[in-house]
Amino acid sequence: MCIRDSPSTTAAGPGASAAAGAAHFIVGQLVAGDHVLDYPGTDQADLGLTMDAVLGLLATGSGASAARAATEAIAGSLDDYLGPSFGAQELYAGPVAKATLLAVSMDQNPRTFGGHDLVADLSALEAADGRFADRTAYGDTSNTFTQALGLIAQARAGTAPSGKAVNFLLAQACPDGGYRMFPGPGACVGDPDAAALAVVALAATGGHDAALDRAVDFLAERQQAGGGLAGGSGAGSVNSNTTGLAGMAFAVADRGAHWAAATDFLTSLQLGCDAPPALRGALAYDAPSHAALVAAGDAAVATDQERRATVQAMLSLGTSSLIDTTITTAAEPVSPCEDPDPSSSSSTTSGTSTASAPTTTSTAPTTPTPSTTPAPTATTTAATSRTPAATTAASVTQPVAPGTPRSTPAAPSATTTATGAATDTTPAPGPTSSDTSGLVAAAGANSPGGQTNSGGTAALVAGALVLLGAAGAVLILRRGRPTS
Repeated sequence: MCIRDSPSTTAAGPGASAAAGAAHFIVGQLVAGDHVLDYPGTDQADLGLTMDAVLGLLATGSGASAARAATEAIAGSLDDYLGPSFGAQELYAGPVAKATLLAVSMDQNPRTFGGHDLVADLSALEAADGRFADRTAYGDTSNTFTQALGLIAQARAGTAPSGKAVNFLLAQACPDGGYRMFPGPGACVGDPDAAALAVVALAATGGHDAALDRAVDFLAERQQAGGGLAGGSGAGSVNSNTTGLAGMAFAVADRGAHWAAATDFLTSLQLGCDAPPALRGALAYDAPSHAALVAAGDAAVATDQERRATVQAMLSLGTSSLIDTTITTAAEPVSPCEDPDPSSSSSTTSGTSTASAPTTTSTAPTTPTPSTTPAPTATTTAATSRTPAATTAASVTQPVAPGTPRSTPAAPSATTTATGAATDTTPAPGPTSSDTSGLVAAAGANSPGGQTNSGGTAALVAGALVLLGAAGAVLILRRGRPTS
C-alpha cells in the first residue's frame, strides 16, 4: 500500500472536466436556495446536505464564494443540526464530527465555530469503549460512519484520536475485508460505503496499513467492469453515491487505475450541455435515473436525488479528499458549457454531452480525462494519487458572522429525507415508527419498517450512509425516479 506524503496541488485528477460541471451545478443549487439546501418540498434547511455540498466543492477546488456564503448560513443555525435546538443536553456525534471537518476545511476555528467548541464536544462524546456516540434522549444512532468521520475530524483539527477510538473502528472490520455499517452482535458483512470511509479514516490516522489495504481490496473486488460499485444495506444497484465514496478511497490509497475507472463510471451519469440549464453538470443516481432524465429532455428538473448524487460523486471527481479539503485553494466555478477556446468543442454521447471545461490547475492531467461512455475497466492507466495531508492544526481564525437562520423546527423532526445519497435525520421525541431503529421515512416513501409508498414513487430501500446526518450516522433511504 502506498500513500504519498503530501498532497498534489498541481496535477489534475482523471475527472477534471466532470468535476467542473458538477461544481457548477451545485453552486447553482446553492445560489437558488440562498446558499442553504432545503429538504425536498419544504423551506426547512438541510444543513447536513449543505455541508456535504461545501465539502464536495472544496474537493473539486471550486465554488469558493458559494462555499463561504453557505458556511456563514450554517454557522448561524448550527444548533438546529447538532442537537441543542431539541434539548439542552442533546448532542449528536456525527453532526459534530462533520461540522468540525467543515470548519477546518473552511479555515475557521473549530473551537468557536457557530458558538461551539466542536473539538471539545467531539471528545466529550467518546464513550469508554472508544465509540463516538450521541448524547440524546431519543436513541443513539451512531455507527461506523460516525466513527470514521470522528477520527478524520479529530486528525484534521489537530487532536490525536485515542487508541480506543481507532480500535473501535478496526473492530468493525469483517472477515470479507469490508466494514459493517452497524456495530453490534450478529453476522459481520462488509458494506462498501462503510469500508470506503474507513479507508479514509485509517489513512488520516496512520499506522494501520494492513487493515487499510484489506478494505481497499474489498472495494476493488466489488468494482464492476464499468467502474461503478453497488451499495450495501439494501441499495443493490450500481450507483454514483457508493462509487463516489469508493473513488475517494481508491485515490487516497493510491489505487489510480480503480480511481480512474470509478471516475469514468461517474462521468457516464453526468448531464451535459444539451440538458436544461439548471441540470447541466448534475449526476444521476444510477443508469436508469440517467436514462429517465435524458428521456425527459427539456422537461427534466433537478431534484434532491441529483443534488445528493452529485455532491457525493464530487468526492471522487475532485483531487482532494476529506483529509485535505480546503478553501485556500478553491477558485470560482467555470461553466462546463462556456468554452473560451473556440478550437475545442463538446462531445455528445448517448443523449448527454460533456464539455471540455477549463480547470483551475496549470498542469495537464497525468491521465486522459474519462470519456462519457460507460465502459471503463479496472485496468485504466493509473491516475495521479490523491494524498492525505499530515495532521492539520486547528485554525485560529474566528468564524464568520452568523447569517440569518432559516426557520427552526418547533420540535425535532422525525422524517428522513428520501434521497439517492446521504440523508440527515433528526431524532423524534419518542417512538413514531414501527421500525425498530426509530427512523421514519419521509412522506410518500417506504421505510425499512414497512411503511407504504403513498406518493407514487418507487420504493425506498435502505441505503448507505454519506457523511452523517443530523442524528448522527443513520439509516439512509434511497429512492428511484418516479415512473409517472
